[in-house]
Parts: sequence; C-alpha cells; structure tokens
Amino acid sequence: MQALIPKINDVLKPENPYNLRTTALYALQSVAQVSPSDFVIDRILPYFLKSAKDPVANVRFVLAKIFKSIANTLPDKANKQIKQYIISYKHIKLCNLDN
Repeated sequence: MQALIPKINDVLKPENPYNLRTTALYALQSVAQVSPSDFVIDRILPYFLKSAKDPVANVRFVLAKIFKSIANTLPDKANKQIKQYIISYKHIKLCNLDN
C-alpha cells in the first residue's frame, strides 16, 4: 500500500484525463474504507483535499460523494476539517454531509 499512494498522486495531476483522476479517487476511497483512521488522515486525506481544487466539476463531485461515504469511518475532528474545506467551495456544497 505504501507504494500505491505515491503512484496515485501522479495520476491525480490535472494534466491527466479527468476520468483517470476520478478512478484514482475511487481507488483511494477503497483504501480509506479498510485502513485505520490515522492512516487515512495522514496519508489519504491530503490527496482528497488537493483534489477538491480540481478544475473539472465531475472530479469534485465524485470527491464529495467519497467524503460522504468515508465520513462514518473518520473521527469527528477530521470530519469537521473536511466540512470546513468543502464549505469553502460552493461547487461541492450541494452534498449533504450530515447524514
């Protein structure tokens, strides 16, 4: 898994096709769902937060759905950080993260 994360970082670069970036986000989601919350916060969450600035709306929308799906696996402190970050972006504010 340690080798996978840096490779995904290369895929998340904006010069790659958007569908490749969304696939990488889904791969990170799968890793996040089976990893300890400390690992998710330290190693995966930074990539998610970076992707929240992606120029393609579909990538940001996929990310909002991923945030919602992993919210129950993270501590409240991490969820508050995610919510604050998302609220600052009007384009992904539509996703209700309180459910």
